[in-house]
Amino acid sequence: MLGSDPRSDLAILQINMKEKLPDIEMGNSDDLMIGESVIAIGNPFGLSHTVTTGVVSALDRSVRTEEQIYRHFIQTDASINPGNSGGPLLNIEGDLIGINTAIYQKAQGIGFAIPINKAKRIVRELIREGRVRVPWLGIEIQELTAQLKGHFGLSQEGVGVLINDVVDGSPAVKAGMERGDIILSLEDVPLSSPSEYRDALGEYTVGDTLRLRIFRKGRELTVSAQPSSFPLNYARQLFYRRVGIEIGEVDTRTREKYGLKKGVFVKSVRPDSKAAEYGLRAGDLLIKVNNRLIEDMETFNRAISQGHHLPSIALIVQRGSIGYSLTLPF
Repeated sequence: MLGSDPRSDLAILQINMKEKLPDIEMGNSDDLMIGESVIAIGNPFGLSHTVTTGVVSALDRSVRTEEQIYRHFIQTDASINPGNSGGPLLNIEGDLIGINTAIYQKAQGIGFAIPINKAKRIVRELIREGRVRVPWLGIEIQELTAQLKGHFGLSQEGVGVLINDVVDGSPAVKAGMERGDIILSLEDVPLSSPSEYRDALGEYTVGDTLRLRIFRKGRELTVSAQPSSFPLNYARQLFYRRVGIEIGEVDTRTREKYGLKKGVFVKSVRPDSKAAEYGLRAGDLLIKVNNRLIEDMETFNRAISQGHHLPSIALIVQRGSIGYSLTLPF
C-alpha cells in the first residue's frame, strides 16, 4: 500500500503485473446534475458484483456523523450499503464520477459517494506523499464571544472565527489576511467555531485555491488563499505558542550520562500555560507526541506537523524513572 487517508476512506495500492490491467474512464463530477441517472457497483453484505441504479439526489451534500462532518458528497438514491464502500459510481455512459461510501446507515434510499474530482486530488497526494497533508494557512484563530462580536461591530447572530495571529510569510499573509480579521465562511461554509474551521479546511488539500469571506472594520471582503504544507521549522514555535513548552535537543553528553536513547527535553514552561497548570517543568523529557515516538528534534517537528490541525495533543512525559501521559488543548 502506497498510502491511505482514513478521513476520505481512500487508499492507493501498488500491484506488480506484467500485463496492463483494465482501467475505467474518469468522468467529471463538476458536470453532474440533480436527477441524472447513476449506477453503483459493489459487494454489499458480501454479495459480490451487485449493481444498483438511481439518480443524483443532491450535490455538495454535508453529512454529520458521531465522529465528524463529511462535506461535498454526491447524494444518490442508488442503494449503497456496507460492502459498497470503494466501489464505483458511474454515469449512464460508464464514466467514473464518484466512489461509494457507506457512512450514513440510519436511513434507506440515501447513499453517498466521494466526487471523483475530489478523489483525484487525494490520490495525487497519496501517490506523491504517501499521506494527505493537512493544508496550512498560517493563522491562529479563536472563538468569537458575545463581547468580541460587540467590539468588532458584528451582530450577535453573526457567525465567524477571529484571527488572533498571522505567521510571517505564510499563505494567509500572501492572501492579504490580517490579525483581527473575522473569517465568516470558507468556500461558502459558514464558520462559528474553531472546530468548524478545522473541519472545513480539512476537506481540501495542499495547493487548492480557497475562497474566504472576511469581515474587517465593518465591511465584508473576499480573499483567495492557496494553503501550503506545514513548515517543519515552525513546529517548535507553534508548540510553545499553544502549549507553553519550549523544547530543546538532548545533547550527546546527557544522553550518555543517563542512558537516553529517545526524547527531547523541556527547556522551560510558560507560567500562564496549560502545561504549567498540568505540572510540567524544565528537565522533563517528551517521549511521544500523539502516539509517535520522539527520537530527536526532527521526529518532534514531524509529529507537530502531522497534528498541527488537531484540537488537542497527547504527550508521554518522562521525569526521572517515571513516565506519565497527558492530553493538552492544542
